Amino acid sequence: MLHTLSVVIADIKTNPGQDLSNQFNKKYGSNRTRFIKCDVTSESDFQELINYTKSTFGYVDILCNNAGVAGLENWIRTLDINLTSVVRGTKLGIEAMSIKNGGRGGIVINTASMGGLFPMPEDPVYCASKFGVVGYTRSMDSCYASDGVRVNAICPSFAPTKLFLDALDRLIKAGNEKEAEVKKSYVVSTEQVARGLIQLIEDDTKNGAIMRITTAKGIDYKYYPSKL
Repeated sequence: MLHTLSVVIADIKTNPGQDLSNQFNKKYGSNRTRFIKCDVTSESDFQELINYTKSTFGYVDILCNNAGVAGLENWIRTLDINLTSVVRGTKLGIEAMSIKNGGRGGIVINTASMGGLFPMPEDPVYCASKFGVVGYTRSMDSCYASDGVRVNAICPSFAPTKLFLDALDRLIKAGNEKEAEVKKSYVVSTEQVARGLIQLIEDDTKNGAIMRITTAKGIDYKYYPSKL
């Protein structure tokens, strides 16, 4: 199924998003990928993304809430992007995919982080936002089964994204080279994260699941007791 999917990339940054769409179309076939500018903190932007996807490709089957930022300076923005937008995207995605609304069912995958499972003293607001994503996703495990929609989360350790590379740069400039080297040792590849995401899409037994991706254990799941 995944080999026949079409994709809409959404980002607030137009040029990188359009460039990536062009690369995918060149590699996988013309017009398989589209780009639309979207501010995930905007309800109207997010709804327009859903509407555009449906009008272009017919249905929404998979929605990945993947936007993320870090930083203590603008903590409200961090929470808005990392947590509030995940709730917003999940809500709108379920409405679009629900078999009750004429959809075909589907899956929402929320990008959390190992920072959603362990404390991060260097950025407690980022950590709180990712703990929120994990808790929210776990709480969705039986909410929308009758809609035909599953909700799962993926928790990579450090990946070589701009967010991570900028954090490394700040550490080095602050004279914390040793800490930067330690963090580098926990980096997983974007290809491994993609394999985990595909696994969550294809395994229809997973709902409310929290997938971990680490250098130590590869791809596995965080399990919780069912009762207090």
